[in-house]
Amino acid sequence: MGRRTAPGARGAVCCAAAAPRRPTAVAGTGNPAGASCRSGRRLACLRRPSSSTMAAGGGSAAAQGAAAPGGGQQPPPPFEWTAVAGTGHHYILVELQRNFIYHQKQGMYAWHKAWRLPVMRVNAFMAAAAGAQGAQGEAPRRAAGMLELKAVKRTDAEIPFEDVGLQGETLAELRASSTSAASFSQLMFSSTSFKHRGAPFHLLISLFGADGALLCAVLSPPIHVNSRKQDEGLGGVTDPIRPFDP
Repeated sequence: MGRRTAPGARGAVCCAAAAPRRPTAVAGTGNPAGASCRSGRRLACLRRPSSSTMAAGGGSAAAQGAAAPGGGQQPPPPFEWTAVAGTGHHYILVELQRNFIYHQKQGMYAWHKAWRLPVMRVNAFMAAAAGAQGAQGEAPRRAAGMLELKAVKRTDAEIPFEDVGLQGETLAELRASSTSAASFSQLMFSSTSFKHRGAPFHLLISLFGADGALLCAVLSPPIHVNSRKQDEGLGGVTDPIRPFDP
């Protein structure tokens, strides 16, 4: 299925294209009002967050790859998504059909470019002012909008992320009237970390409202993406089950 493009819109997490036409869901921390999109492959509408937010994307390689007491391997760290943009009134929940591989030697999650990404089921909710459960035990309401998934790498610039490309359908609509989650499937990375000077990639999920405004965005832990040739003979993979091939 061909990928749909996204025209420019206010407050969007974007590259050359900005917000999707239809609404989307994501979670997050403050997005600067009136941020405009630039051309090129920069994610122009996300500004660099505080150092505490930037550090919350999966931990350092040294911390993740440390050996457990007694010489055994330490269990992989949780695959936690970090809020990187939004108003604070929306949040996203992401469920992976299967886990990414955790590579002990590299100290981070890893994947092959030739493998399809795990299926991701995504829900977004509107949190009440008093918190996710509302003022008087009220359950959070489902958010409606357009979800957009990107693969990005970190940069040292003011705009902290650069799009590195995904193959497949990267837009999914959330309807408030539906009880089912949006789903991203049949996706593959377009490049490898080797081609980006060894930089790990992240998955960035953004939720846009009906007016094209960015409501929230969440970022995955770092994922080192290899080619089959580069990974031959490498050990240290925690997950003993080899991921399925496309």
